[in-house]
Amino acid sequence: MKNLFFGIVLALAASACVNLAYETPQPVNESNLGAIPYQLQGIYLDEDSDTLVVNEQGFEYRSEFSPVADVAGLSDTLILRQYKGCYSLNIANEDSWLVYLICRETNGDLLLYGIDVEEEAVVEKLKDITKVITETDDSGQVTTYRINPTEEEFNRMFKEGLFEKAGRFRRIVPEDDK
Repeated sequence: MKNLFFGIVLALAASACVNLAYETPQPVNESNLGAIPYQLQGIYLDEDSDTLVVNEQGFEYRSEFSPVADVAGLSDTLILRQYKGCYSLNIANEDSWLVYLICRETNGDLLLYGIDVEEEAVVEKLKDITKVITETDDSGQVTTYRINPTEEEFNRMFKEGLFEKAGRFRRIVPEDDK
């Protein structure tokens, strides 16, 4: 996958047996941000004590398991858009997009949300909201659910709670100290 920077995003995408692929960045009628908002910038630790550095133009993720940091900047393959007090992170993935929501808590921590299509109930809810194309491998196992929600459908996915918390990044450098 291109431009994956969060270890957690990589882990989520790699560990999932079934992926959710979006045809276009979400939400569809929002503009791409040219810079990462000041409120998101800072230094964070995830649950594994790996470090995430967020600056105006991108992200740097350092893991204890890798001597080299994963670095990614906003580009045509890594898009950030505002969405309902949060931010929609869109990551190009071959012929589709991975979409996650990043929400900032009042204490400055960042929460990462995604849709887990491993649960049949979630897939059924998704099918009630938008058209879902199911892709399978040679043995007939589902590998990908492909969607292209309208703005209204994406809003409904959010309102109906399909986005679940996938990770937390605890702020370790307060805004005033940057």
